[in-house]
Amino acid sequence: SYDKGFYVYAKSDRSSEDSDTTHTENIKGCVNYMMRYASRPAMAESRITSFDKATHEVVWYYDDHKTEERITVKESGRELLKKIFIHVPEKHFRMIRYYGFYNNKCQDLLNHIHELLGKERKKDYSKEARDRLKKRKLNKLKYRTAIRDTYNRDVLLCSCGCIMNYIDTYNPLEGITNDR
Repeated sequence: SYDKGFYVYAKSDRSSEDSDTTHTENIKGCVNYMMRYASRPAMAESRITSFDKATHEVVWYYDDHKTEERITVKESGRELLKKIFIHVPEKHFRMIRYYGFYNNKCQDLLNHIHELLGKERKKDYSKEARDRLKKRKLNKLKYRTAIRDTYNRDVLLCSCGCIMNYIDTYNPLEGITNDR
């Protein structure tokens, strides 16, 4: 369906002097760029510099990779929307980010591939590691942790070294205690 191909600007790191082809050795960088292109919006809102309500003209810019200069475009809002709508997927179109052994359900196969290649995985995706990360993130939501991170002081730590326990709160205006 893409007879003209899929355009990804991947700047070459070096050129081969004995042939006319240029290629890159940074394959990981190219793949990261493609995934970034495929998983983000077509255009950042910050690239729109102005909009004239009376004439419906939009001024926006882009960086030309070939000449490495910033190009400013002034066009009608309809023309800009036509260009952006090309990148909007059809209704019920499902985007697939990870396919094959990169799929979350095939982690055992991916671990085996890393083992055969003799390489360590960069991240630990085990259930225990995910639970530790989840517990650490939930701990950040607690009052004591938030105060300790903000002021570098533990408010529940007494000068004698003991941790204070919450028993209840007394409201003198209503004359009641709250033991929640």
